[in-house]
Amino acid sequence: MSVVLCLPGDLILISTSIINLQCMLDICSNIGNQLGILFNTKKSKCLHFGTVLSNDLPILFLNDLAIEWTDKMKYLGVWLKSSIHFDIDISEYR
Repeated sequence: MSVVLCLPGDLILISTSIINLQCMLDICSNIGNQLGILFNTKKSKCLHFGTVLSNDLPILFLNDLAIEWTDKMKYLGVWLKSSIHFDIDISEYR
């Protein structure tokens, strides 16, 4: 089972499946539209943890705009890395 993280703006979404993550993104889009909240998809990234190869990942959408998959991203000052297991990169702190 793989875990997927997605960062639309300052929100972090964690899901055990890509299908469920897309459902969560659809909910964010719908509620955001109702409340007048716009998520910046240019600053949003998806990061994958698990055994699925990164070139097999489907395109996810937020407000009908694609979200980029990445192998590494910074969240709250810590670098998260895509791998089989959850991993962080602390090399910048040494």
